Amino acid sequence: MNMQIATYNIESEGEDEKYELSKHLQDIKNKFGIEGIAAGALASQYQRRRMEDIAIDLGLRFYTPLWGLDPSKLLLDQLESGLEIIIVSTAALGLDSSWLGRRLDKNLAQELDRLKEKHGVNPAGEGGEYETFVLDGPLFQKKITVKRFHKTWNEDRGQLEIDDAELKEKKGKNNSILL
Repeated sequence: MNMQIATYNIESEGEDEKYELSKHLQDIKNKFGIEGIAAGALASQYQRRRMEDIAIDLGLRFYTPLWGLDPSKLLLDQLESGLEIIIVSTAALGLDSSWLGRRLDKNLAQELDRLKEKHGVNPAGEGGEYETFVLDGPLFQKKITVKRFHKTWNEDRGQLEIDDAELKEKKGKNNSILL
């Protein structure tokens, strides 16, 4: 996307996490002159309030553009917008190791809707049921191609870790699947 990106590791929880996040956002505000932050929370009051409190403390505007949206519709909207997304982490009933590396598409969205009915899975992963990685999208100047990865599984949760990836020029739609 040709944007400057600041990355920070935050490994604490609770108030320590809030302090660290606030400290890093202050650093970003000073460094890049940001005037606001956006959070991707859909339904978690805890996440929304936490980020809003930090924004207020730092004198930043706060946006939650996805707040209150229907998770199933949001997922379909993301797919229709041209995002190419893979699942890189699972932690819910019905999401076994076979989900790791799968591309989100309309069929997978329908499977997630069925798991919502059966196990209460949030189709958008709002409760941490799964995490994703975006390989390509309309704002990307190049797409990310995963060259090497490995999967780990521990009892009822798993992770796909990308070991090697590269940026490639876009040449139309890629229908390959990462498995």
